[in-house]
Amino acid sequence: MIPSVQRNLAHRLHERAEEHPERAAIIKGVGSRRRTVTYRELDQQAQRISGMLVQRGLQPGDRMMPLVPMSTTLYALLLGAWRAAITVVIPGPEINLATIRAALRRTTPGMIIAPTRLLLLAPLFRELRRVGLRMTTGMPLPWAGNWQAAMNQAPTPSLPHAVNSDHPALITFTSGGTGEPKAIVRTHGFLSTQHRVLERDLKLEAGQIDLTTMPIFLLANLASGLTSVLPEGLRFDVAALNAAALAQQIQAENIIRTVASPTVLERLADHCIGQGIHLSGVRRIDTGGAPVFPRVMRKLERIAPEAELWVVYGSTEAEPIAHVAWKQITPDTHQAVAEGHGLIAGCPVEGINVRILTRPPPAAAPDDGHERDIPTLESLEDMCAQPGLPGAIPGAGEIIVTGDHVVRGYLDGRGDAQSKIMAGHRIWHRTGDGGYIDARSRLWLLGRWQARLTTDQGTLFPLAVECAASEVPGVVRSALVNFRGEPTLVVESDPAISRQDIASDLEGMLKRFGNIRLLPVRSIPVDARHRAKIDYPALERMLSRRPAQA
Repeated sequence: MIPSVQRNLAHRLHERAEEHPERAAIIKGVGSRRRTVTYRELDQQAQRISGMLVQRGLQPGDRMMPLVPMSTTLYALLLGAWRAAITVVIPGPEINLATIRAALRRTTPGMIIAPTRLLLLAPLFRELRRVGLRMTTGMPLPWAGNWQAAMNQAPTPSLPHAVNSDHPALITFTSGGTGEPKAIVRTHGFLSTQHRVLERDLKLEAGQIDLTTMPIFLLANLASGLTSVLPEGLRFDVAALNAAALAQQIQAENIIRTVASPTVLERLADHCIGQGIHLSGVRRIDTGGAPVFPRVMRKLERIAPEAELWVVYGSTEAEPIAHVAWKQITPDTHQAVAEGHGLIAGCPVEGINVRILTRPPPAAAPDDGHERDIPTLESLEDMCAQPGLPGAIPGAGEIIVTGDHVVRGYLDGRGDAQSKIMAGHRIWHRTGDGGYIDARSRLWLLGRWQARLTTDQGTLFPLAVECAASEVPGVVRSALVNFRGEPTLVVESDPAISRQDIASDLEGMLKRFGNIRLLPVRSIPVDARHRAKIDYPALERMLSRRPAQA
């Protein structure tokens, strides 16, 4: 056996392929387009890809950027690269020419695998020209060969390359919703630790069939021996998913569990409720990646009455942080959410420490590449709220976390000064989210900490107001902002319900928060990754274009 310090997920897949070679690893498509790849086939693909990468001259520690949608091919490329100890770079979460060029500049990969239509642009863009090895997923070009043809000619290495736990495995990017996107480096040790946490907290069991919409969870499924079903129509954008097709796929494939964003699940639930469909075979649903309002969980309860429903809170740098089972939320907690006390996230998961930072740490130079240094853990504790303080929203501040499955820093240290705190020998991550810890040690969310508003009546927390608004029938989503000097609740509503009725209900609800202006809009921009979180910079740009009298 290879020592644990030298193992990675490619080793785990190889073991799974030996344990149950004919079990389906990934299923994609429906009807005549349905394709199943077994664990043995996926491992063999990864072996051939590994051989191709080595044959083309890539060395352990080099970087490779695969620009393919969430598919069997993507995971074969990931695992093949890791077999050869090559680091994979994924731009995004929104993948377009701008994000691809930015990722190329930041990471300088030695190889790119991309659609022909993108590599046609190589002569026009220096970032693409600088990549030494360019390969297409389609028709070859004079400056880019076809990667599958190269793979079929490559030798097959016998075993994955041994790596240390701190060897970089994956570089991804934050959304950049609050500034420049940061490049997150996940090591092989980090991914293995994260897999163990997800396997434990999501209760992953070999042989289960999971409908998977989130890339990191499919990796955990492969390591745990599950069968992952990719939703029909899923490529780069979850907004393209069709609810009717999802419902059919869940029933046809005997799905027993799924992890998806609240937007995808609410769309699925609305379709099932409208058609009288019950997903009686589903036994567990986990959702997160954005605020999960109670109305979504109530709908899921209706369509999947046998399922355990869980809300998972985390961030790109720390997944998961906390979780809560829907059935564990008591009536008094539901009442507190409806009255604007925030959104319940539940108890922190095992292996993570959570604090609420109420005083800012010492200033650091914005680009010095170092985290903010606090001499001792005791000094940090002095800057944090004590849990369980009295009051409706007690000891509110910024949520910070530390643990083995929390990313320690960003590529080349860019972003560490703003997002990391060194206290004693621990590195803490600043999530940017506001929250507090109640007397039952449960974490509550209040929205982005920097988005809170100070008024004559006190402090308004965005998510506290938006949670209360979500309980008003007809409200699709809302966002609390400072618009032209006034606290304003921007509201996107269901066109089938009278705006006047919605406004009347909202005005009654908002009285408890003080003077808040209502501003109805056709749609509120959301994030590219989950299509669920408010894209505040885009919303600000949209509002800035409104006439002065609006």
